Amino acid sequence: MTTVHLTDKQLQEFAEVPDNLGPEEMLHISKCESCRLRVRNYTLLYAGLNAMEKPAFDFDLAPLVVGQLPPSRISAPKSKYYWAAVLCACIGTAFVALMVWVYSPQLAVLFRRLPGIGLYMVVIPTSVTFLLQCSAYIKEYKRNLIFGDRSHQLLK
Repeated sequence: MTTVHLTDKQLQEFAEVPDNLGPEEMLHISKCESCRLRVRNYTLLYAGLNAMEKPAFDFDLAPLVVGQLPPSRISAPKSKYYWAAVLCACIGTAFVALMVWVYSPQLAVLFRRLPGIGLYMVVIPTSVTFLLQCSAYIKEYKRNLIFGDRSHQLLK
């Protein structure tokens, strides 16, 4: 006979399907008053749960939930002068393209004659800066996923 009482999981399984336990556990239940009482309690509990009516919603839950949501934030009005930003961006891009085209022979000579260590002095800081910016962007994205528009309020 087992000197240790059966676990709650074993007793619950026995209360649901009595054939699930082995012969040693069955013998223990037949001789142990405490385990028999616990099995009886689980059996009564399961019978009571099965006898209960299933709860049914007789009302529409969606309007109640939507009514509890905070009002959405109104977006800021769009500027009348967005075309000025687009125009400045186009002028800046054209200027950079013109400078690259005008000075392309000198840039080619500069990068061909740049010693190996000098190239790494440009590539490594640029790469590190890029990776740090990507990391910060990903953190901000995850924070927005979790907190939504409230993330700026949590930082105060």
